[in-house]
Parts: sequence; structure tokens; C-alpha cells
Amino acid sequence: PRQFQVMVVENVDERHVQRATWAFPAYLLLINLFVLPIALGGLLHFGAGRADPETFVLSLPLANEAPALALAAFVGGLSAATGMVIVEAIAVSTMVCNDLLMPMLLRTRRFSGLQRERELTGVLLAIRRAVIVALLLLGYLYFRLAGEAYALVSIGLISFAAVAQFAPALIGGMYWKGATRAGALAGLLAGFAMWAWTLLLPSIAKSGWLPRGFVDAGPFGVALLKPEQLFGLAGLDSLTHALLWSLVANVGLFVAVSLAHTPGAREL
Repeated sequence: PRQFQVMVVENVDERHVQRATWAFPAYLLLINLFVLPIALGGLLHFGAGRADPETFVLSLPLANEAPALALAAFVGGLSAATGMVIVEAIAVSTMVCNDLLMPMLLRTRRFSGLQRERELTGVLLAIRRAVIVALLLLGYLYFRLAGEAYALVSIGLISFAAVAQFAPALIGGMYWKGATRAGALAGLLAGFAMWAWTLLLPSIAKSGWLPRGFVDAGPFGVALLKPEQLFGLAGLDSLTHALLWSLVANVGLFVAVSLAHTPGAREL
């Protein structure tokens, strides 16, 4: 959502796309070049496992008696994180408002008569502000539930596994003429359900907010349903395991339901 907001919604000139084709990959390359020396310096200075790698950018200057540099890194990190949260919240609120809530509201009798711009503007602003507040509260709630037991990078990987569920419908919709809306919805629902079972719920259980028994022994003692060893598949890390099963369920239902239905004119 953040990249969509910056590269599409806020794009005011089509000619900027040509510059973005090389500037954006170069930007991603440059900002990641600094990760390697900082990570290597932290490992050499503190040793493996003796300090949190996520805090190397602050702990390294503090350990070398450079508090001004640590303060500059903290302010820069706080600014970047704040900007990311703001842009992400605005982008998601716009998507929820335009693609989910407004189409439903405009089908109702009360809102179908709103034709004047002022009337719709007030409704749009109220919806987007409410979505922003809800997003921030949900983020804080998840932090309270699982943030203390998981590193920031692990929380990011959990979210990336969720975002990966859009890939089958997105790619299939572009390149497969037999893809249907029902198949895409079925695949998304199955993929997100599998992701929640194999990755989201275990992260909450490991934080102590859910019984740990269903992770270690499976629900009601059924070993085949253990979230991190589903159907007896062992030997994989939790992220790979969750991605495998969620995408298998996603792609399987997407293809099966699409084959069982004939694409409509709008879907072609």
C-alpha cells in the first residue's frame, strides 16, 4: 500500500514513471548497502548472539562513546518510521474507503441520494479517519499481544507472508484467461485462513496470550493439526512452513474454483 500510494496515487505526471523505473531500484540498492557494514561491525564488536542486531545502528555508536551519532541515528530512524506509518495508514484508509466501504454505502437508500460534493466529502473524510484510527489501534494491539516475544524483523516476515497471499490472484488474473472472481476470493480466504493458523496464532500463543498446547500437541491433541507441523510436515522453519501450506491452499482453491466456473464477460 505504501509503494502504491507514493508511486501511483501521488504521481502527477506520467513522465515521472520513466525516471522511477531506474531511480526506485537504485534507491532500494543504496539504502540496503549500509545494512552490510553495520551488521558486520555489530557482529565483530559485540559477537554473535550478544546484542540485538536490530539495535546495532544505536548500540555501535554508544559503545564507542559517540552519543551525538547515536542521537542522529535515532532521530533519523524515528522520522523514517513515522513517515512510513503515516503514508501506510493513508494508503490503506483510501483503499478501504474507495474499494470496500463506499461501494456498499452507495447501494443503500440513505447514501444513494448523496450527489453533492460537500455531502460526499464529509462521509469520505469520516470513513478514512476512522480507518486510520482503527489501523493504529490494531497495530498497537498486535504489538501488545506478540511484539514482546518477536523481533521486529520477525513481525515483518509474518506480514510479508500475509501479503504473499495476493500473488496467485494477481498473477493469475493477468495471465490466465480462465481465472474467475469466485476462484480468487476462495483462494484468498483459504490462504489467509491457513496463514492465520500456521503463523499468526502461534505467534500469539508464544507470547502467552493463547494456550501453548495447541502449538506443541495440536488442537485436542491431534498431532496432524499442529500449526507448525501441519499434516506431519516437519523440518521447516515456521515462516517457510506457513508460506508453503498457505500458498498451496490458495493456489489450489483458486484453480479448482476457477475451473468449476465459467468466466463472465467482465472477468475476461
